[in-house]
Amino acid sequence: MKRRRGFIVAFLSALAAIACRDNVFAPIGPGTPSFDVWVPPPGEGGVVCTGYLEGRAFGGPSGRIDYGHLCETSLDIVSPPLQAVFEDGHTGPYDITVEFSQPVAHLVVLPIDIWHCGADPGSITAYAPSGAHVTLPFMADPSDCGVLHDEYGYAYSYGNGTLPQSLFIDGLDSVRRVVITPTNEMSWESTVFYYSGQVLTLEGFVGTTYLLSFREPITTASVTIVRAQGPNPGGSFTSYPGENQLTLQATVAPAEAAPTTQWEVIDDPDDAVTTYEPNGVDPAFGPTVVAIVPPQDASRWASVPHKGTLNQKSLALRVTAGVDASGTIVRSAPAYVRQDEIDTMREEYIELGVGRGVPGRGEFGAHDGNSGDYGLAVVNQAFDGMFFALQLEWQPFTLTMGSLYRNPVHNRYHVGPTGGSGPVSSSWHQYGCAADLPTGLPVFPTQDELAKAQRYWNALHDAAVDVGFTVEARDPDPTKPDKSFSSADHVHVEIKCR
Repeated sequence: MKRRRGFIVAFLSALAAIACRDNVFAPIGPGTPSFDVWVPPPGEGGVVCTGYLEGRAFGGPSGRIDYGHLCETSLDIVSPPLQAVFEDGHTGPYDITVEFSQPVAHLVVLPIDIWHCGADPGSITAYAPSGAHVTLPFMADPSDCGVLHDEYGYAYSYGNGTLPQSLFIDGLDSVRRVVITPTNEMSWESTVFYYSGQVLTLEGFVGTTYLLSFREPITTASVTIVRAQGPNPGGSFTSYPGENQLTLQATVAPAEAAPTTQWEVIDDPDDAVTTYEPNGVDPAFGPTVVAIVPPQDASRWASVPHKGTLNQKSLALRVTAGVDASGTIVRSAPAYVRQDEIDTMREEYIELGVGRGVPGRGEFGAHDGNSGDYGLAVVNQAFDGMFFALQLEWQPFTLTMGSLYRNPVHNRYHVGPTGGSGPVSSSWHQYGCAADLPTGLPVFPTQDELAKAQRYWNALHDAAVDVGFTVEARDPDPTKPDKSFSSADHVHVEIKCR
């Protein structure tokens, strides 16, 4: 079979790049053998190992074994004897027997060669430690015969050659020895070129190379999570897109097992909140992955009391990482990813869909007018400045602030009607831009007490309007039954701050 030398170099170079441990193709489950480099999938026990069995005793120059990524398992050719065997490329190869130093599972064998179209590429017989064995034929794909290709900067044709198929050893729990039986002529090239006025012919024989992939058992392992956090300060997070990405990282010993690391991210069982869990991680296996927190259940907030505790409100997830050490999952100590107080407050805006948006983390701080469920409030400097101006105008009397900030859950579920229309879902209280100023009206006032409170309300209304506040109506408007009002027990002042 004649081929261009450029194709030989390009094909083997490309194959070497594909077979690198970081780039191996690893479908989930054995499936149908592929005409690509195919290795066992991670996450099913043990370490995935790959390496080359090159040329030895197959003809051509003295061959060698390139252990590559064969992990701790070694292999040796036991037949024919280890010696330099020169074989004519026209006469066909020898059988070869290879033994592994310990049983391996999920063995895949890929002959890296070009086989003659229509010819039998041979077979492989695999033996288990018990002596049980299976014989499976190599197969070839004839669809490339005679097809012109242009890859890696080289134009080439397979001519009367075809690519082999990777062969998955099925039917045995483990493999200790294999006998490879090629029946077809192996790669042989003849190149004709012009040099210094002469026509020269260069013939050469390329010994067959086999790529072996298998799973090596792990006898001891340890896994330690070194990073489990959200993108916000302190590793916090929310369910808001862009803030719901958790970064998870673990160290594994032995290091070869790191690509098989599997993750479990579940609701923290030790708190009072049911946190919806990420739908797996990306990638599905590996020492560094990402998990996305999904949207959460907004109905949970209705049962949270005022003021409640963070343990009743904050989203929290428990994270573990593990590797399969020969059938036993070795797991890390758990790590926890929790919302801090600020992101717990912001989660209320996200889940309840508060229409004016989610405040940024920098908008929260301590405030004397905080009447919500947390130790922090949304602080708006523009509102505070106007309220200070109102206090100056109201001198020498003292102006009392009854309620400024109310978080969305408190505003929606904990604030009942007070003679007015009750809480409003879009209330500016939720952004630190509204305050209720008490007038001193008793719960059960006399007519004189009501009249006094109404006079106080009117005067405070005028002063608030003077400094630029919008003031909610005191009494209901019969023509606008849905319009909110405050009643005479407080003056509601606000600004539009978003």
